[in-house]
This record gives sequence, C-alpha cells and structure tokens, in this order.
Amino acid sequence: MRGADDDSDDASTSSSDASSASAAGAGADGDDGGDAVGLGGKNRRDDSRWSATRQACAFVARAQALIAEVSRLARSVPRGLRGAGDARHASVLFDYDYFENRDALDARVDDDARLSELDDEVEAVYGTVLTRYWCAFDAVVRWHQDFTRFAEDVRDGTYVRDTWEKILADEDGRQYVAEAIALYGVILKILDEKMDWRFRERAVVAYYRHKGRMIEDEANANEIVALCARTGFDASRPGSRPTGYPETYFARCEFPEWLITMVIGRLRTDDVYNHAPHYPNPDHRSTALAAQGGLLYVILYWAPSILVRGTSAMREIVDRHYADNWVVTCVPGMTVNLLAEWQPYEAAATAMRNAVTPRAAKELIENASTSVDDLKMAFNTYLTEGVLTEEFVLENERVLMNVVRDANVVARFLLLQNSTPHASVSLAQMPSKEKIVDLLLDCAELENALKTIYTSLLSTKNELWEECKREAGDRMRELSAYFGGTAGLSRNKKDDNLRLWFANLSVEVDRLSYDDPVAAGRTIQELDAALTEVEHFHQIIDNIHAKQYLLDSRRYLGKMMMTTNVADSALNTLTIVSDGAYAWGLIDSYTEQLQQRVRRDPFAVQKLRFLFIKLKSILEMPLLRISQIESPDIYSVSEYYSSQLVSYVRNVIEVVPVSMFEILNEIVGVQTDALKELPTKLAKAELKNYAQLVERSKLSKATYEIAIFAQGILAMDSTFMGVIELNPKKLLEDGIRKQLVKQITETFHTTLVFGEGVDGLGWNNFVAAMMKSNPFQDRLNLLAKKLEGFRRSFEYIQDYVNIYGLQMWQEETNRVVSYHVEQECNGFLKRKHVAEGESEFQSVAIPIPDHPPLDAESKTFMGRLLREILRQTDPTTTRYIAPHSAWFSVEGKEIVGIQTFSLLTSAVGNVGLNGLDRILSFMVKQRLQLCLETCGDQLAGELGSIVRAMNGALQPIGSVPSGALAAYDEMIKASVSSWDDFIAALSFIGQAQVLRMQLNAELVANVRIDSHTLSRVLDTANRAILTDVRAHYKSPDEAPYPDESNVVIPKLSAYLAASGMQNPSRQIYCAVGAVEDFGAFIFAFTAAQLELYRFDAPLASLVPVTARVDAYVLIVGVSTALRQHHADQTTSYLSHMGAYVRARLASPSSADVFTPGVRAAVAWSKRFAVVHDIPLAVLAGFFPPFVLDHACASPIA
Repeated sequence: MRGADDDSDDASTSSSDASSASAAGAGADGDDGGDAVGLGGKNRRDDSRWSATRQACAFVARAQALIAEVSRLARSVPRGLRGAGDARHASVLFDYDYFENRDALDARVDDDARLSELDDEVEAVYGTVLTRYWCAFDAVVRWHQDFTRFAEDVRDGTYVRDTWEKILADEDGRQYVAEAIALYGVILKILDEKMDWRFRERAVVAYYRHKGRMIEDEANANEIVALCARTGFDASRPGSRPTGYPETYFARCEFPEWLITMVIGRLRTDDVYNHAPHYPNPDHRSTALAAQGGLLYVILYWAPSILVRGTSAMREIVDRHYADNWVVTCVPGMTVNLLAEWQPYEAAATAMRNAVTPRAAKELIENASTSVDDLKMAFNTYLTEGVLTEEFVLENERVLMNVVRDANVVARFLLLQNSTPHASVSLAQMPSKEKIVDLLLDCAELENALKTIYTSLLSTKNELWEECKREAGDRMRELSAYFGGTAGLSRNKKDDNLRLWFANLSVEVDRLSYDDPVAAGRTIQELDAALTEVEHFHQIIDNIHAKQYLLDSRRYLGKMMMTTNVADSALNTLTIVSDGAYAWGLIDSYTEQLQQRVRRDPFAVQKLRFLFIKLKSILEMPLLRISQIESPDIYSVSEYYSSQLVSYVRNVIEVVPVSMFEILNEIVGVQTDALKELPTKLAKAELKNYAQLVERSKLSKATYEIAIFAQGILAMDSTFMGVIELNPKKLLEDGIRKQLVKQITETFHTTLVFGEGVDGLGWNNFVAAMMKSNPFQDRLNLLAKKLEGFRRSFEYIQDYVNIYGLQMWQEETNRVVSYHVEQECNGFLKRKHVAEGESEFQSVAIPIPDHPPLDAESKTFMGRLLREILRQTDPTTTRYIAPHSAWFSVEGKEIVGIQTFSLLTSAVGNVGLNGLDRILSFMVKQRLQLCLETCGDQLAGELGSIVRAMNGALQPIGSVPSGALAAYDEMIKASVSSWDDFIAALSFIGQAQVLRMQLNAELVANVRIDSHTLSRVLDTANRAILTDVRAHYKSPDEAPYPDESNVVIPKLSAYLAASGMQNPSRQIYCAVGAVEDFGAFIFAFTAAQLELYRFDAPLASLVPVTARVDAYVLIVGVSTALRQHHADQTTSYLSHMGAYVRARLASPSSADVFTPGVRAAVAWSKRFAVVHDIPLAVLAGFFPPFVLDHACASPIA
C-alpha cells in the first residue's frame, strides 16, 4: 500500500449542506466497534443496550446512508477538479504517482509562482468539498472496521444472549446481516464505477497535500489511500474488465470467511424475506427470491472460490435464483447480466450455461410475449370505468391478484432481460417497447385502483359490516311484518309460519358478531342457504317484492361474508408483488415511448402518475432500516432518493412544456411576421385586409393545442414522491420555466455573435456596408426583435395555461443574464470562484444550460457582447465626445451613442446593463492592479530616477526655477519610450470607466421612467446615509458612524448599483500602500503625452496629432489611477501641472502667449478636474491667474 499523502479534488457542492456533510463523516467518529449510530450520527449508544440483531440493523442503516452520500458525491464532481488535460488546475492535481516523487513535485509547485497560485486556489475554492469527499471515504473505511469488530464481538461472546447461529436463524437477523455485507459491496462498486479512479486519487492526494502535517491526526489515512487506489476498472472504456475484478478489489475490505460462508448458506437455502407465500405459482419462484438473489450475487465476490470451483453450490444457486432471470438487480439502478458477469468464473459460468440455454431463453421470451397480449385483454376488461367496485374486487380477489402477479413478473422479466443483451440469448421475440410501456402503465393503474379499494375497505371494515348487518336485519323484519299482515307491500295473505321464521332470522342476523369472524361466517352461510331455499316456497315464488327483499338480504349477507375475509395480508401481497424498485434506471430507456403517449394524449399523464407511484418503492428498503433505528439520516437519505424520483418525473413530463413551446414558436412566427398591427384608426374599406382570417385561424388552433396540453397535466392529482410533493401546477410551471430558460439562453447565445469569422456575419457586414448601417446595432436590433416577439407570444398564452407569463418571463430572463454575468466574472476571481452548481442563479429543477465558448476571451454571450462594445469604442480608432455622450470615428461618423445604449436595454434589459457594468468593474480592477504594480516597479527603476531628478530640479514646485523647461524636456526625452504599456493600460481603464458611466446613466434614466417612486426613494435613502457619514467626520464624538451590522446599507448599495446610482470615477478598486512620488510619476506621463495632442476649439476637446489613443479616455484613466491613492498624490499631480504651465508661460516660444502646449495642458487639467470632481475654484489655485479662462477658446463641457 502506498503512503497516505493525498488531497482530494472537490465535487460539486450540489448538496453541501450541513446534513450531508455530517452524513459523510458521522458514523465514523467513534473508535468502538459497537457504534450503533447511523451515518448521520445520532447519539452514540452502548452495545449493552442493543441486541446484536438490532446492532446489525444499525449497520444496514449506516450503509444505506453511505450509499446515498457516495452516490450524491459521485454525481457532483466539480468540473474544475476532474483533472482533464485542459482543466485550469490540472497541473497541480496529482494521482498516486505523487507518493513516489513527493519532494520533487512539491518543490516544483513551490518554485513556480503560477503553480503555487493555482495550488492555493484549489485549497481556497475546493477545500470544503475535498474535506467532504475525504469524510465520505473515511466513513466507508470506518464502517468496515466497525462491522468486522462487531462480527468478532458476537463470535467471542460479547453479546451474551446472541450468537451468529441465533442471529442467522432469526427472521430479521439474517436479513440484516445479508443486507449489511451486500450493501457494503454496493458501496465499493459505486466508488469504483461511478467515481473515476483518476478523480479519487487526485482528491486523496490533494487533501493530503493541503492538510500537511495535520494528516498524521487522521486515523485511517493509509486505509483511505488503499480504498481509493485504482483497481484497473475504467468506466470511460465500456467492456473493459481487469482480471480478477472485482474480487481483488473487494479483498481490500475483507470480512471473516466463516461469516461469509454462513450467510451464503442461508441465502442458498432459505426464503430470507418470506416472499414465497405471496407467489404461490412455482413459475414465479425466481421473482419471489429476487431480492435475496441480488444480495447473494454481491456477497459471492467475497467467496470467489465458490464462483470458480463450487460446481454443485453454483448449480444449486443458479437453478434456484437465476435460471429464468439471468439479469439481476443488486440495488435500484444497479443491474448485471450474469451470463457476462460470471463468464471468468468456471463453476458459475458452467451453471449459467446449463440453466440458460438459447432454447430455454427463447421459450421464456416467447411465453412472456404471449402473456403481454393476454394481460392486455385482462386490463381492458378490468380497467373499464365502473368495473372495479368494492363488491367486484371482493368477489374476484383471487383472479385480480393473479393478474397483478403475472403482469409484474412479466414486466420484470422483460425490463431486466431487455436491458443488457448477451450473444447467447436472442431478443428477437421480445415485444416492442410500446407494448412493454402499455403493460407497465396498465399494471400500475390496476395496482393503484386495488390498493385504493383495499385501503378503503380495511379502514371502513367495521362500519361496512355493521351497515350490511343492519340492512339485512331490516329486510328480515320487514318480510316478517309483511307475512304477518301488519305491513303490506301489496295485498297479501297472512302466514304466521313465515312471519315467525323471518323474525327468527332477523334475530340471528342481529346476533352476528364481527369479533368472531369464523362463527359469523358459518352462520352467514347457513342463513344464505336458508334464504335460497325459501325462495322456492309457493308463497314467495310469485311475489316479486318478497323475492327482491330476499335478494337484497342475501346480497348484504354475502357482503358481510366477504368483509370478514378482508385482511391486511391482501394489501401486503399487493405491496410486495407490485414492487417496482428493480425498474429504476431501466425505465430511462423507455422515456421516449412514455413521452410519445403524452404527445398523442395529454391526459395520459394520469396513467403516468400511477407509474411514478409504483417507482416510489425505491424509497422503501433504504428508509425502512433507517427508520427502524430512528436515525436522523432518514431526512438526508429520503431527500436524496426523493430528488432522484422527482428528477425522473420532471424528465418524463418535460414533453408537455416542450410540445407547448414547439407550438409557441408557431405563435411567435404568426404574431411577429404574419399579423398586422391594427392602427388606431382604420378605414372601413381596409378592414378586410387587417382581418387575416387564415392567420388568425392558425393562431387559434395553436392556442387550443397549448391549452389542451396544460389541461392534461393539470388533471393529474398531487402526489408525494417521498418527502417532495409533486404538484401538477408547480410541475407545469417548472417545465415551462425550464423550456423558457432554454429558449432565452439559446437566443442570446446564437444572436450575440460578432466578428468576420462567424458563419454568415461576413455577408451581414457586407450588406450593412452597402446600406450604411451598423452591423453591431443590427445584431442588437435582431436580438431585441426576437425577444420582444417571444415575450408577446408568451404573454398571450398565459391565461390559457394558468400562469403569470410576464412575471415568469422577467424572472427567468433576469436569472439567465445574471448567471452568465457571474460566470463571466469568474475569470477575474481567484479565491471566490463560483462554480456552476454553486451559483445562486442555477437550479436543479430549472437548470440554465451551458454553451461552449465561441472565442478564447469570453466564456458566455455577455462576455462577447461586452468585448464587442469595447471593440466598437476602441480608443485607437474612435474619439469620445463628451457633449454628445458618443464615440465617433475619425471621419466623424457616430459609432456608439445614446441610441446604442437604448438598444442594449431592449436587448438585455436593465439587468444586462448592470451585468455589463459589473464585468467592466472586474476588468478595471484587474488591469488597474497590474498597472499599479508596474508603476511600483518602474518607480524603483531607471524611470523612477528620471522622475525624481526632474522633481528635484523643479523645487520648490510653486516657483519657476531657471532651467525648468530644460528639466521638462530632458525628462520627456528620457522617458518617451517607457510609456507604451502604461498608455495601453490607462486607455483601457479610461475606456472601461467611460462605458460604465454611460451604462449607469442609461440605468438611471430607465429606472426614473419605469419606476419613478423607487428612484426617488433610493436617492433619498442614499442622501440620508451620506449625511450621517459626513456628520460623523465633522463631529466623531457626537455623530457615530453607521453601524456595520446595519442591514440597510448593504441592501441599499445593491439597489443603488442595480439602478445605476453610482459614480464609477469615485470608486476605489484596489487598496494600495503609500507610494512616494506617484503624483510626480503620473505628471511625467502626462507631460510626455501633451506633446501628442492639441486643443480643438470647435470640439472643445483635445485631439491627437501624433498620438494613437483618444485623450479623453487617458484623462479618465489617470483620474482612476490617482483615485486609488491618497488625495495628496492628486494635489501633487495638479501642482506639477500648474508648475508646467507656469514654466511654459514664462518662456514663450512664439508671439502667442498661450502656445499649443499650454492650451493642451490647460484643456487636459480642466477635463481632469471635471472627471475627478474637483471644483473649478480649487483647480484655479494651482494655475496662474486668467489662464483657465483664456487659454482655451471654448469651455470644457
């Protein structure tokens, strides 16, 4: 075994709640072998208070909870930890080869900054989930340790009153022990088959590496390493099976050989679950023993010698359990074909070949196929409305039970044998899937009807007996009075003998007692015989009224007789026979046929409900053992299995909303493209043109079809699937939401595609050029048109399907956009990465589909949209003109302006605008951090020396020392080649900031128009909070700062951000330390750039002469960089700008006092003041008098 140095990759935290986390490690937190606590860990109990049989039950409960937890974790392995070659963290996720070269691999990670960062990221992002996997593995190991110790304790006499012989002789005891061992084998198979070995090893290694020395405190580290080591089985290669698998894998967790032998002996010979009495037909023996047959299959892998050399034992086992059912269900969802599974084992393979010959298999399949047709006729008879009454069921109980038995046996055979074909068995005679589906649906409906009737009979048995007894007695008394002449049905002749006889009969009826059903039954039979005989008396034979009374009396007596025979045994038989747990997983391959039934008849969902109820039996066995020991794990386990059931139900019923949306697409086409919008005023002569009878007929037909689908699913009754209620209205709504989300996501994904490389876009760009339109805006227009048409149609059908269409549309559209914004932002996060399954916007019932990225930069359509906006407003090809709030090309054509942002609102809504703003803020932060880090490096290098030399030559800053111009010129010349990266960084930051300002301005305008009251409330609340803050800084002792625990401030901030009521230019993106000379450094950069721009009076802005980028975005970038530092750096920057202007004015190079350089510097400073929120009066303090007023011919807007 290898060393225990490993760390685990994390699984998705789809159920990372406290209950499931404890479920992974709780049954394992004690060292004593008598831990009776389930996996979730109830109170620990002393063995002395538990019998050995009950202790075995506790182990079964723990195993069931472990199966649920391991299955849950196997389904939820995070995408980022699967270790694929292209995965982000693949380079720091190691398999067990790590243990052989530990020091070298650790050193490689530590020495590489990028790998070290990724390693820390794995621990920060996935540490919790890695711990959960480790706890689950540890619980598996501890279960085996505890059970082995328990087996030895029983053998050694620790349990004074119990021995293994006594436990296995007990009806419950042999069930518990066999289940415990078999379920542990199932846990091992799930670990190996459902959880890829690469992930297991990487998860263990990752947990070990991040745990460090603390791993020494883990009691079972070595055992966990051995448990999770590769076995040679690879689920990614179907059909591959290593030699000696799985017995060598099971040997890692051995049980005492003597115990395995005893358990196998019991399973070979006994009817462990006592199911045989419920299957009186000898042909149904293998079905009756199917449950223990599944256990026996698993346990035999701990006794491989029997499989290989136990010829007689295997012949007995196969003949008894598998001769006519060679496909076995171990637990729901796990089936094996023994013809293939036991092929490597000589004795087992021989026994299977002898029992399941091609001829025998063919006969079994033909008989099953014939039975399907016969059962269909029986179902047609019994399921006819009005046939299944209580009286009919009581009279035909045996026949109905046989039909249910036969149907379940045939359905089980067909589903299992059809699931995994084998070369030696021909399935050509198998009935079609449609016939099998019909059989299942009819059988489930009949079972449900019988269970309902029997449940009603059992609950009202006493009342029914007394009612029939009263009615029969009344009939006797009325007949006695009739023949006594005191009451007449018609004119009659008095007969004292019959009067006395019927009076005596009424007394006998009144004496009947339900407490003694045997005596009552005999008396009822005698009374019935007497009444039959008296019908032939001449006084009665011609009296129709008397005969009717006698007939009624016999009917009531017969009903009493049948009522006495109603017992719980009938319902128990029905429950056992109708068990459908074996079908779990197999039924998935019949989903298409089930959905086709619903497409043909939407009201068929009522029959589907009966099938879903039948499948609920997968909950019975896991929860039975857990409830028997009163373990708190019952909630976690029932939630897991219930969620799986509900997921399957949703998958089948999904055909209804899918069909509805297929029809809805027709409605969208009609409403968007065919129907003309009615004008406010319409001439009578044109009325016919607007009638469009054909189109409106098509619209009406489509609407009717949608309404029928909705009525079909709403006709289904509410049903509890375990702990989850299936409400048909909620089911329909969730299905509609799911399809709506799928349609919206697909529309966004396919429409928001930009660039020449995309199919069709090259032609679009050519057409746009010919029509002098903007292809970017055309895409936004197309998206807005699609969504608006879809929204109108969705709103149109809402009343026909009983949903709030507009509300649903807004909620799901916002959720889709918010989710994709969140996933786009993940690319900028290192430690707080939000995985797909962890997102607050993602849902299991209504998932948002993920699409692969279409380019190397963006993960989602929101990223593509934003990067296209950035390309459209590229500062190297466009100029931002503030008075117009628009970007113009060099030729003067508007590229992006107010109209563009209005189109964005129509396309992605206010949530989309806010999402774009959020992504931009992440971009700014990332670029700003890199920029400031670069500044720090440059200040510490040669460029810093140049800046400090210039700064020293200009002291004091307020004066104009001789040689100032020379110092400026020398600094500019020396640093001119050092600013390229800084220009790119600041221009991008400035561009992003300007876009954020425009997005927020659009949001503010939308909110004020759409919700003026909300806008005013937010504005007032914001002002109130700011007033409190300002009051605190003015008088800290008198006005306290708003409490951090105040919940209003975070919520208000979120509302303000969503409403655009924020100023991006004032925000602090990153915390930086005190950087000396940063203001001088930024001035040096500015001075170098001023030579490249000139002030344009008509535009009232700086225009490039030889510069590559727009001056406006550079100014905004400079402002943002200075905003991250102390205000002293801004003061230093403006002081240098003022000194620079003074120096230029003191040495004019022409007759014009205000040279182009001075004008550019003043224009730059005034624009900076506007962006940086510096009042003009404050700015004037840094410049000579009149300069700000006269240097620029036009004011700076």
